[in-house]
Amino acid sequence: MSLIRGVLLAGKFRTHLELNQMSPEDQRNTLIVELTKHSNQRNYQSFDDNTLAGMGAVLVFLRATGLRDDSALARMSADDQRNTVIVEMGIQHPHLAARLQGFSNMELVLTALGRGDPNALAKPSYLRGVLLAGRFRSQHELNAMSPADQRNTLIVELTKRSRQFDYQTYDDYTLAGMGAALVFLREQRIRTDNELKMMTADDHRNTLIVEVDKQTRLGPSLQSLSNVDLVRLALGVHPNDVFITIQPPLRPRPRQALQFRLRGFTVFTSNDSLFQGARDEVYVSAIGMDSSTAHRTAEGTLVVDKIEGPVVGDVADGAVTGPWATDPFVLLEFDVDRDPSDPELIRSYPRTYVATLLVVEEDNAGINDTFKELKDKVKDAATDAIKSAAASSLGEAGASGVGPLVGAAVGAFAGYLAGLALDQLFAAIGEGLDNEVLSPKSLKFTLPHPIGNLMPDDVDRPDWFEIRERGAYYRILYDWHIELR
Repeated sequence: MSLIRGVLLAGKFRTHLELNQMSPEDQRNTLIVELTKHSNQRNYQSFDDNTLAGMGAVLVFLRATGLRDDSALARMSADDQRNTVIVEMGIQHPHLAARLQGFSNMELVLTALGRGDPNALAKPSYLRGVLLAGRFRSQHELNAMSPADQRNTLIVELTKRSRQFDYQTYDDYTLAGMGAALVFLREQRIRTDNELKMMTADDHRNTLIVEVDKQTRLGPSLQSLSNVDLVRLALGVHPNDVFITIQPPLRPRPRQALQFRLRGFTVFTSNDSLFQGARDEVYVSAIGMDSSTAHRTAEGTLVVDKIEGPVVGDVADGAVTGPWATDPFVLLEFDVDRDPSDPELIRSYPRTYVATLLVVEEDNAGINDTFKELKDKVKDAATDAIKSAAASSLGEAGASGVGPLVGAAVGAFAGYLAGLALDQLFAAIGEGLDNEVLSPKSLKFTLPHPIGNLMPDDVDRPDWFEIRERGAYYRILYDWHIELR
């Protein structure tokens, strides 16, 4: 079996019952006849079944959604039709636009139906595909609808076409499966609208199982499948691709986080004066920047997201910092897999991570208020530095437009952020604050490539730096660590 069957069904070239009586070779030749009739190409016989099914899926998508009529399709080659779908997918999924040429025809159509990025590990939702296949909404109407709107539209249609009223309680994947079962029975005229309306979702499912068993002879094992997988079988997906047990080595890889950790804080000299009495408490916090978050705003300004660490203290107290030698304190955590829905960001390397450490001695004012003002000043200074130098630094990399940086621009910005002399900008940033603020210190870490079996050299390597100013002499121990979850 191949997806040729599904193309013939979706294109309404043959019915479910007719296809049950046809050999794979008959199905292939039928699709070739239809493709020849609906394009200006004549060499379909030379393609293998998978390629042929992909060409057919593209044709049927354009035809069934009304994006092209039969007259227009008859003047187009298979490549013309494919390129038209790529344009439509660029509109539907702008974040995938740069990668669509690398998709197979079948991947393009499955993406159009709601599967999403073929490299993503998340379970897809086919709500969109059900609404299209059921002719409940058009392609362009769906482009203007949010996922929540699509979900609610399908719930309305299912409620209207069955005697069940609790669809709101189901997750998107289950809901899409219920819709796929109803649409399959309805479009193949296995049940009429009046008959479907007298049935529950379980009744629809059981009827679908009977029909798929007539086709596949898989018997009781069909009961273990989701509705989506039952419809996949009905469309011609091979059972070996449906009945899959994922072994441990194939489980999704752990998510990865890059941590900036404190391992110790040594006080050689405090800057307390005799008039201030007992030793002041010392607190630390941090601001983090990740080069892969760089993006242009609607105004064209280059910005980078910033994260904040907690306020920790008193770090001059050995009872607080002593345990850090064996159990480092995580001050900042960067999500290396921060946006799995956007593969361009996941694959963008190199990356630079910056941790700007903030040290404050509490004198007479609230420490939290001081850190809030200090963090605001640091973030503003970093933003100004990035804006002032970004144009010349990234001009050749093509960093223009709106949205995340991709391609060469990502590498250019990672290098730019690594070379930015932030410490000089922050030298006098604590002036005017009530507590004793020492100059912020920026520490940088570069990931040259995705983390695989080989960790970067600098991971888990203890390091230190010293602060000597205003009479204070501190040594701060730290490291960078990769955490797998």
